[in-house]
Amino acid sequence: VYLEKLELLDIGNNELEIIPESICELETLIELNMERNNIKEIPFYFCKLKKLKRLNLSKNYIKDISGGLGMLTNIITLDISENMIGIIPFDITNITRMEKINLDHNQIKTIDES
Repeated sequence: VYLEKLELLDIGNNELEIIPESICELETLIELNMERNNIKEIPFYFCKLKKLKRLNLSKNYIKDISGGLGMLTNIITLDISENMIGIIPFDITNITRMEKINLDHNQIKTIDES
């Protein structure tokens, strides 16, 4: 595995349309910035980033955040503002260490309670 000690990855302000699965091999990653891309979904394999504490996916085109985001239980700061999110899934409550979440400028109509 290359970059086996990498803790911060900033790949914001690009034209990424998907979150590459290879990012999940960066097991020591603590902070990930992917703001201002063209990302449309959070894939299930993203939940492998168990040490992640700070995640910025703002200013993308994400509609659904139910793809394993709730399994990232070490997240402290989550910014998913300025996307197209309509539903906040119940599993986001699994992120018990979260201190700050930014959901502004989305299309939220429902907070799932089940």
